[in-house]
Amino acid sequence: MSGRIPHPQLRNLYKYAWTENPSQTVNYVEAHDNLTLWDKLYYTNSTASMETRIKMDKLAAAMVFLAQGIPFIQAGQEFLRSKPFPGGMSFDHNSYKSPDAINSLKWNRKSEYKNVFEYYKGLISFRKAHSALRMYENAQVAENLWYLDNLPQHVVGYILKNDNIFEELIVFINPNDYPVRLHAFGEYGVYIDGNCAGTEPIRTVSGDYNLDGISVMVLGRKKEEYFGNDLVTD
Repeated sequence: MSGRIPHPQLRNLYKYAWTENPSQTVNYVEAHDNLTLWDKLYYTNSTASMETRIKMDKLAAAMVFLAQGIPFIQAGQEFLRSKPFPGGMSFDHNSYKSPDAINSLKWNRKSEYKNVFEYYKGLISFRKAHSALRMYENAQVAENLWYLDNLPQHVVGYILKNDNIFEELIVFINPNDYPVRLHAFGEYGVYIDGNCAGTEPIRTVSGDYNLDGISVMVLGRKKEEYFGNDLVTD
């Protein structure tokens, strides 16, 4: 999430920090090689419901778009691209020599999974709107991204500063299949959760609130001088 830099809070992971700056890392969960994300989720979670696997897909996509570095998605990922063999019982993991019947984009899936498409669209819009998600130098990330301690097991949380719109931006990632209880010190707008994503607040939270299972949540508190789409300047 910090762009493979030697982050001061992750000293035990320095051997994995190989970039001179975050823009040298490309983050993705699906490419032309190997299974599509949706097919991989089926193979690894074949007993999970469709609803659960969609949550997993959205969680994976959110992590890509909320990480420092360059986000990358494959065409069709935003509507759960699948490459089944004839009969639909197995999926092509190396389709470079497969026919169009397997490799073509099945555009009907865009309307079938419109909620997923809109979620990806919202993630893209949110990332483009907020400079704190697009830092270019190691020092920027080290100074303005801070991981939170004392969170429930397996939950990751971090604060981002120095944003063009928000006083602070807080990201929580919950891979558990159950909700966890968190606490907000003050009132924050929720801009991304497990169902929706975008540049407008979905709701507000303050005090105790729940973070759903298999989901992310992004909280933001606007700078006092920020109104609408413009920054008030002297």
